[in-house]
Amino acid sequence: MPLFKTISVAGGKIAVWQISESFAELASFFTPEELTNADLGKYTFEKRKVEWLASRLLIKELIGNDYCISYLDTGKPELHHADYKHISITHSRDFVAVFVHENMATGIDIESVGRDFQRVEKRYLSEKELQATG
Repeated sequence: MPLFKTISVAGGKIAVWQISESFAELASFFTPEELTNADLGKYTFEKRKVEWLASRLLIKELIGNDYCISYLDTGKPELHHADYKHISITHSRDFVAVFVHENMATGIDIESVGRDFQRVEKRYLSEKELQATG
């Protein structure tokens, strides 16, 4: 299991997974009931299924097995857990990252270093951020 990195923040935890496993390898960490999850079943591409499984393993690593995730109409995941109330999940190429927090809304994004952001940078960065990264 290539848990790449964990980071503790006040009230929260972040974990990053470098995916090197196949679907079958990751599936071996789940019960048959977990593998019939409707959210997993909606994906047709194996790569997306692998990302989903890796993200769930990260969540288990961070907060254990006693959680549930539902989704808002916007697609944003909602975490149902005794201690952690907020979650953000991201994936890019061979990495998946999860951020859970006790009481603050979270946001995390992971991108490939080689990606060209020039076409979209003005939609997501402030003028100050554009100057700092330019």
